[in-house]
Amino acid sequence: MPSDNKPTTAELRQLIVDDDFQGLFRRMGWDNPTSTAAIDIEDTALQATPVGEKRGIITYHIRCPDQISQRPDQHRVIKELRRRARDQLVVFTSETEHMWLWPEQKPSGVGYRLVDHPYQASTPTRAILQRLKRASFSVAEESDLTSSSVLNRVRRSFNAEKVTKSFYNEFKKKHDEFSSKIKGLDTHDQRLYASVLLNRFMFLYFIQQKGFLDNDTEYLNNRLTRVQGTQAQGDFYSFYRNFLLPLCHLGLGHPDQPYEDEHTAALIGNVPYINGGIFEKHKLEQV
Repeated sequence: MPSDNKPTTAELRQLIVDDDFQGLFRRMGWDNPTSTAAIDIEDTALQATPVGEKRGIITYHIRCPDQISQRPDQHRVIKELRRRARDQLVVFTSETEHMWLWPEQKPSGVGYRLVDHPYQASTPTRAILQRLKRASFSVAEESDLTSSSVLNRVRRSFNAEKVTKSFYNEFKKKHDEFSSKIKGLDTHDQRLYASVLLNRFMFLYFIQQKGFLDNDTEYLNNRLTRVQGTQAQGDFYSFYRNFLLPLCHLGLGHPDQPYEDEHTAALIGNVPYINGGIFEKHKLEQV
């Protein structure tokens, strides 16, 4: 049965690293599968073990002996599983890699294409963790869930085209909201500067995930906490003025990283110089 609260990113990450996919789907609010018997996949050495079920969608775990199965065997898996369930979400695992597979029905209604989401076994990506959070359910939602609503949520989480469309819609919404918060500029420059900052944030997010920002994959959150712990009450611009601007202009955007003082250098830490202009001082930042 679903939990009272949806899982945190840390909980999902730990269950994946622990190789506990049954526990993962329990924590995501999925139900126990009607049958837990492993299914032999014809013409392969693979077995698919049901690990979760939700309103007709069944999730399967396939443990690969050496490496993740190639496309021909993936299609054999889906062909076999589609005989048993209307819709399925499959996770293939090897010692070094995991791959989530969603068979997305083609718009014509005939056939499907395989949408995959791979990552290294020991380091599940934020992208897969976000997909799993979106496909989680709480007790409060249970009475209103239908086969259609569950299918739509899982599709939105694992179908790349829907995720891309959702991203751009959400980006536009956030861009509009962010633009309206910028003061001291006309409407055109508000939108321009919002784009500058959001593009920087997206770049920072991706290099943060690679550990390139002081070897800290939670760099921005951790720096925000540090700044909040030292700022004066009511000083709402400390993070922007005392951290973000020096990080962009003096750290990432300058080859010599000429910080104004040791405190700023320590706060920013070990970050690379990024050539190309994205972090150089913009004309709207010239003072």
